[in-house]
Amino acid sequence: MRKQGYQPLRVKKYIFRDLLFHTFYTLVSAATLGPIIWIFMLSFKTKKEFATNPLSLPRSFFLGNYINAFTDSLLTTFFMNSIIVTSIALALILIISTLAGYSLARIKFSSSRILFMIFVMLDGLPIYILIIPLYVMLNFLKLDNYLWGLIFTYVAMRTGVSIIIMRGFFRSIPSYLEDAAKIDGCNLLQSLWYIMLPIVRPGLTVAAIMNFIFVWNEYYLATILLSKMTLFTVPPGLSCSFMGRYTTNWPAMAAGFTLTIIPTFLVFIFLQDKIIKGWSTIDK
Repeated sequence: MRKQGYQPLRVKKYIFRDLLFHTFYTLVSAATLGPIIWIFMLSFKTKKEFATNPLSLPRSFFLGNYINAFTDSLLTTFFMNSIIVTSIALALILIISTLAGYSLARIKFSSSRILFMIFVMLDGLPIYILIIPLYVMLNFLKLDNYLWGLIFTYVAMRTGVSIIIMRGFFRSIPSYLEDAAKIDGCNLLQSLWYIMLPIVRPGLTVAAIMNFIFVWNEYYLATILLSKMTLFTVPPGLSCSFMGRYTTNWPAMAAGFTLTIIPTFLVFIFLQDKIIKGWSTIDK
């Protein structure tokens, strides 16, 4: 009798737990996707429709906002600046973090642990307390108001967390693979290139995607370190192009925002299996 009475209670407990989890995940998904869907629908409205009812569906899918975005020379310049900054910064971050992560994981020297802890602590510093000395330093080096100054800043900010990721991947590789490469005549760089890098490819993918999303969407530093509008990347460029002193063209800004999230969306669509594989490897 106990077993017969216990089983329904246990089943009800699991049903209630699953219902609670599904409700929570549904609310989180709605809170995350709701604003994105609203911005996407807003991009097909006219300014008059938006002023009449901002939350309503578009009466007719107005494509003028996207046409203006594609024909706007300034917006094209913003996209080109973002592509240049993101590609160069990403390449430098991956090269530096790979070499540093390999050195900290596989080469034994006295200060390796101290150096690694410095990277961990510096990665936790908020950028807001560093912005004034950073601006003074870039001004002294004559790199303020240049894309190279913004690129070097992104590299300095994101190298620490990338080194932490790559060090973890390199430490998970058995040492006998490296010993076998040395017996076959490989030097340190050849062992890294031919043996280690193919194995830590999931780590490179994770680091590349994380840094791509950060650099592509970064707004605060790009606004402070760049004052010329022709040098702006996409995030500050959108805010300056469609925001006036007394009015803001929200539908046109929504169209520009929709175009900016397409690269990030495509990255997740085509590389989601590699992302999952890379994070699962980090957990191990």
